[in-house]
Amino acid sequence: MLEVNGLSLSLKGRKILRDIHFTLRPGELVSLLGVNGSGKSTLIRAMTGLLRPEHGEVLVAGLALTGMRGTERARQIGYLPQKANAISCSVFDAVLLGRTPSLGWRISARDSAAVERVLMLLGIEHLAMRSTQELSGGEFQKVAIARALAQEPRILFLDEPINHLDIKNQMELMSLLKKITRELDLVTVSVLHDLGIALRFSDRFLLLKEGGLYAWGDRSVFTAPAIREVFGMEALLHEVAGIPVVLPTYPCCRA
Repeated sequence: MLEVNGLSLSLKGRKILRDIHFTLRPGELVSLLGVNGSGKSTLIRAMTGLLRPEHGEVLVAGLALTGMRGTERARQIGYLPQKANAISCSVFDAVLLGRTPSLGWRISARDSAAVERVLMLLGIEHLAMRSTQELSGGEFQKVAIARALAQEPRILFLDEPINHLDIKNQMELMSLLKKITRELDLVTVSVLHDLGIALRFSDRFLLLKEGGLYAWGDRSVFTAPAIREVFGMEALLHEVAGIPVVLPTYPCCRA
C-alpha cells in the first residue's frame, strides 16, 4: 500500500505541491492527470524519494520512505522517467541492470531467472539477445519497463510512458501495464495526457490542479465538471461499444 500524507514541496522558492493526501492499494492502475506545470512529475519524483518534501511523508507498506536506505527504496519502487537512458547492450543485459540493488560480485541464478521471468511476462523474450540500438520505440519502452520490474518492486511509477508511441503501441503498452499490475499485485502510477486512454485503462485517478489534489478515486471522480475545473475545457463522456470515450468540445472541436 502507498500512502501520501500532507505532502508539500517547493523548488527554488516556488511552491509546487500543496498538502496532498491519498492512499493507493495493490492491484490498481492509477492515472496521474493534470495540465502542464500542475506538479505531476514533481509528485512522482517525491514519491520515489528523488525529491525530499518540506512537509508530510510517503509511506510504503506503513514505512516512511525517508527512513529507507537507497537500496531498500530500490527494492520497493520501480521508476521509469520521461526519458529512459538508452544503453548499447543486449536486451537481457539492459533488463539485468534493474537487478543492481540485489547484485553481488557475480550474477546469480536468481538474478538470471528474474530477468527471464520479466521478459516472458512482457512478451519480449525473443528480443533477449538483440541490441537495444535495434529496437523500435514500443519495444524499447517495454525493455525499460522490464528493467524497472526486474528489481521486483511493490510500486511502479511511470512518467509519460506512452507519449512518443503510435496509437497501436500506446494501446498495447497500456493493456500490458494493466495486466502486469493485476498479475504482480502492484501499485502502478502513470502520468498520462490522453484522457480517453486514462479512462479506458485505469482503475483510479489522481487529478492535480495548481499543485493541489483536486480529486482522487475511482471512475466516479472522472466527470465533465472535473475536466472543466482541472483542464479548463468542456468535454463529453460517452461509451462506444462499451469503451469509454472523452470528447473535447471546447475550444477546438466546437463550431
